[in-house]
Amino acid sequence: MRSIILILVFLVIVGCKQKQHERLSTDNASVNFSKTSDYMSKEDEIYSYLLVNEIPEDFPKYIKGENETEYKKRCILWAKENLELIKPKHRQKVRNYKK
Repeated sequence: MRSIILILVFLVIVGCKQKQHERLSTDNASVNFSKTSDYMSKEDEIYSYLLVNEIPEDFPKYIKGENETEYKKRCILWAKENLELIKPKHRQKVRNYKK
């Protein structure tokens, strides 16, 4: 009986460690993805604002070490200078943005 309990405890511990490892792997994958994205993995959000089907060449790219707020400010400044590429429903929001 004691050996069965020890085996069960061992299996529970191994199972917990496996789940923790999977969670860490998932977290690392999302971090690695943002490191490989020129746009801080915000492509879907960027496309939702643009009238065009491709992100323009001069659109701000993420700079390593930059935080999300800094990057967003640069994107909005770009959008203010390129309102003709922004969907009409977002233009007023972009115009009203304060630094």
